[in-house]
Parts: sequence; C-alpha cells; structure tokens
Amino acid sequence: MRAENAVTVSSIQQSAASAQRITVAHGVLFVIGVAAAIMRLTGLDATPLNSAEAIAALSAHNFWQPGATGSEAVSPLYFALTALLMPIFGSNDAVARLIPALFGIGFVLLPWLLRHRLGTIGALTASALLTVSPIFAILSRTAGGDSAALFAGLLLLIAWLRLADDNNETWLLVAGGALGLGLTTTPLFFTLVLAWGAAWLLQQAVGLPLTEQRPTLSRPVRRNAIIVAAVVFLGITTLLLWYPAGLGNAATQFVDWLGQFSFSAEFLARLNPLLALFRYQPGLLILSTVGIVLAALRVDRFGIFCTNWIIAGLLLLLLQNGVTATASVIALPLVFVVSTLFKQWFAEPTGWEKWLVAGGVTLFGMLLLVNIGRFLRSYNVNTDTLPFIFILAFGVLLMAALLLLIINLSNDAYVLVQGILLGVLALLLFTGWGTAWWLTHDAANDVRERWLATTTATHDDMQHFAQVIAEVSAEKTGAPTDLNVVSAVESPVLRWYLRDLRTVAFAPGVPFTGDAEAIITPGDAEQPFVGNYLARPFILSEHNNAQTTLPGFDQLVPTLRWWFFRDGVNSAEQQPIILWVKQ
Repeated sequence: MRAENAVTVSSIQQSAASAQRITVAHGVLFVIGVAAAIMRLTGLDATPLNSAEAIAALSAHNFWQPGATGSEAVSPLYFALTALLMPIFGSNDAVARLIPALFGIGFVLLPWLLRHRLGTIGALTASALLTVSPIFAILSRTAGGDSAALFAGLLLLIAWLRLADDNNETWLLVAGGALGLGLTTTPLFFTLVLAWGAAWLLQQAVGLPLTEQRPTLSRPVRRNAIIVAAVVFLGITTLLLWYPAGLGNAATQFVDWLGQFSFSAEFLARLNPLLALFRYQPGLLILSTVGIVLAALRVDRFGIFCTNWIIAGLLLLLLQNGVTATASVIALPLVFVVSTLFKQWFAEPTGWEKWLVAGGVTLFGMLLLVNIGRFLRSYNVNTDTLPFIFILAFGVLLMAALLLLIINLSNDAYVLVQGILLGVLALLLFTGWGTAWWLTHDAANDVRERWLATTTATHDDMQHFAQVIAEVSAEKTGAPTDLNVVSAVESPVLRWYLRDLRTVAFAPGVPFTGDAEAIITPGDAEQPFVGNYLARPFILSEHNNAQTTLPGFDQLVPTLRWWFFRDGVNSAEQQPIILWVKQ
C-alpha cells in the first residue's frame, strides 16, 4: 500500500514538474505556429502553378508514370518527398505545394532553438515576424526547394551555435543532418550558408568572436556526424535508392548556383531582390536600422554578426543575376537584428504603463496609415489636403501628450521604450499579415507585384482550362482522361494541366494533319486543319515589362495606391491560346 502511495506521489510530482516547464511562452509559440500554418496551408491551390513550379511538380508526378523520369532541374528533396505524397493524396496544385508549406512552418519555429542568444522575448519576436513576412510566406507556398533550403540553412547555423555554446556533441549530429538536407535543396541554400559563413569569418577577423569557446569534438562523434550527413543526402537524392539519377540532380543545384554569378544581367535586374525587400518589408528595414545602431553601440556580438550577414547578403545580391529569392537571405538577419533589439529592452520587467504607450503608438500608426490611404485615394479627385494634414497634426499632438503623461507617471525609460516597441511590433504584424495574405492567396500570379517582376505568371484561366478539358473528355469518351489532344504550344504549364490525359502529343510549330478530338494552338492562329471544330480562347500566361524599370517620381502616388488599395492600371502582355474541340 505504501509502495502504491509512493508511486502516486511520484506521478503527481512529475506532472507538476511538467506543468511548470510549460510556460506562457510555449503558449505564445503554439499560437504563432497555428498562425503560420493558417498562412501557409490554406488555399494552396488558390492560384495555378507557374512554369518553374509546373516543371518541379511534373517531375514528381512523372516518376510514377511508365517510361517517364525525373527532371535534372528539380530540387532532389522536393522531388523525393512530393513523389512520395502524390500517390497517396493525388497530383494536384495543393499537393505540389504541400512540402514547401510544411518546411515553411518548421522554419518559423526554428528561432525558439536560439532563445539562449535571443532570449525568450527575442525568439518569439523572430518567429512572429517570420510568420507574417510576405517574402518567407510566398517562398513557403511555392513548389520547389527554396523553403527547405531556408530551413536547412538556418538549422545548420543554429546547430553550430548551440554546439559552440553548449559543447553538446548532439548538435554536431544535427548539423550533419542539416548539411545533408541542405545539399539536396536548391542554390538558395549555398547562398544562405555563404552569407552567414562570411559573416562568421568577418566576426573572427575583427576580434569579436561569436563564441567564446571552441567545442571539443571526439572522433567517433565527428564520424557519426559525417555518416548522418551522408545518409540524409543519399537517402533523399536517390529516393531511398529508387532513383539513383538523383545524385546528378543534386550536383546540378551546385552548378546552377555557380551560374548565378555572372555579369550578363542588367544592373536593374540585380537590384530586383532589394526592390522586393523595400516593397514587402519597409517597416522591418526601418526598425532593424535602429537595432543595428544599438548593437554597434552596445557591442552586441550576435547583433554585429547579423549586421555582417546583411552586408555579405547585399554583396551576393549584387553579384548574382537578380534572383528574387535572395531577398530572403537579407530579410532573415534583419529579423534577428530586430529580435536582439527586443531582447535588450525587455530584459527588465516593467509595469502596466507600457501597454498604454503601446496602445497609443498602435492607434497613432493606424491613424497615419488610414489618412495616407485616404490622401492617396482622393489624390486625383480632390487636391484639398488640409483635412488630412489637420488629422495627422492632431494625432501627433495626441501622441505627444500621451508620452508626456507616461513620463510623468513613471520615470523608468524602459516603460516608454517597451511601449513604443510593442506598438511598432503590433503595426508590423498587422500590416505584414495583410500584405503576406494578399501576396500568397490573391496575387501569387499577379504580374503587377514586385515579386513577379522577372517572372512569367500563369493566368487563372489554366485551372478553368483543366476543368473544361476534363468535361469535354467525359462528354466525348465517357472518361475525363481519355480525350485525344494535340498541342502546337509547348509549355510546362500545359503539360502539367494535361497530365491526367492518356493521349497527349506536343508538336510545336508543326501543322496538324491527324484526327485529334481536341487541338491547342497559339491565340493568333487561324484554323490550320480540316474538320468542323469549335474554338474557345484561354489565357496561358502574363508578363509585365513595366516591372523591369525603376518607377519614377511621377509614379510614386500610383505605386503607393497599389500598395494600399491594389489599385493599378499597369498593362500586362498576355499569351493567349485556343482550344479547338471537334464537333
């Protein structure tokens, strides 16, 4: 009986200890994870796949088709994991983007492993900013390996830091796994690792090493780390030995990365990732500038490391051929700089007054955004700006009165600074969520967006096109996959949306002389074949040449109108096609 009582008491003590380990911070992290999942998993098929996504998705889809092989241009990790998912969940747009979305959620949660450097507040701030970042959100919803590359690159950095700080050899095994994973992703992994690796070396050179101690690594652990890296790399690239040709695909990623460094691209094209950063993360850029200055004044080694990382990322950005995803290599250290700022100023607890300041800053920011928006909306109609100026001036006076009141109530400077930082963070999260949701769910194929400045976007017509093909096939053959189609237009997008048909022939530029039930031709083609066919036009893709030039000062107001209201008149070049169905 006493033994049973002892076991009961021990169980109660263990449960109490577990409950004590679960803090409010864990609850906040859980909420952040749920928000990240909502942003990245909902409506994955809201927009059609673009050409690069279609190539990647087709590679995984074709792996299970007789006589088909994978593509050497595709990330081995994306190919392997998506090829395993498609037989279970089907080959569609949502499944094609599922693996990047899952890695994107994991990427958002990784800063929690850096809380020994960032502090609990800083780690949660970093995760929250990554959740609402339009740049990281769109990469997490794009079919390909870039999302996994960011995850592997950040995990490798965290493992290296934890190894040096904790001298725990387990982190060397984690680093090996992250390295093996990253080598199977995309060229973005090499850019990210080179950026923070260069920052690390510069940190050592200036006499401010990021870590005070050098970990002692036993030979068996180093051997095991190499084995882990090799097993992860070979298992992914060869699809568990089902696809040995994947080793060549992995080598192609490194070759493609080297090919990004050339002087063939125009200077403006090289600046496109930087312009995307200004477009989607303006608040982060402003706040991180404050963090960089304070990190230099306080000699914060991690903050200085992130500053060096930003400099290295800018140099790589200028050396590459305008790869838009490179913007993420700079955005990530910007997030960490802001996180160190929150760590420094929230080290000491303060009273309730900071929430009053935070509310005032948030309301003032909302007032500022609303009145700027009202001014932009009525700019071409009403030139009387006096009401807007009056409201803004009143808001400034009201904010100044609130700050003076708080200063009189409390002489603690931390109250004022913490309140301002919380208010600014609330504004960043609010505006970031709206922009990220718009970019990922509504405008992922809108060529007026800066993210698509150098991309040909697939038109929404293509998803409807696939439905029409299935309906015509069911009407003519009794099955949605038995229609005989010949296409005179070569496009990965068309190949993807015709993937379920059993008989599809692509003959670009060759006049059709057979007896196909459906024919696809360019939009400007007349009927070049004999027979009674019904024509139906569709838009295959769009491209906006206006995004390849810098907006002038006269375009400032229209650009801001687009940012605030998605109100623009930019014209886009469309590529039409015609579906001819035999009657």
